Amino acid sequence: MDTTIKKEIDIIVPEIDWTSVNTVQLGKVEFKVDFEDHVWETAMGIEIPVRNMSTNHINNCINCFNGNGNMRIPNDYLGGKERWLGIFSRELTQRN
Repeated sequence: MDTTIKKEIDIIVPEIDWTSVNTVQLGKVEFKVDFEDHVWETAMGIEIPVRNMSTNHINNCINCFNGNGNMRIPNDYLGGKERWLGIFSRELTQRN
């Protein structure tokens, strides 16, 4: 495997919303991109980084968004249901 890194690589793609990108492909190499530390605000008003949430807590949030939990999280909460389901899904995938 060639581990040489070219410093001349300069990528400018203004039409991409980089906040929603989670991987970038450069030739045959794929890079994981994480531009923000996702912080969840609990029903009690406590802010917690998603990476510090327990798997059980993440699954409870997913269930609540989907109407299967002990409470209902509004679809527009903290930027929207689809955004958070994606964030939670990626976090759980990374843990496995």
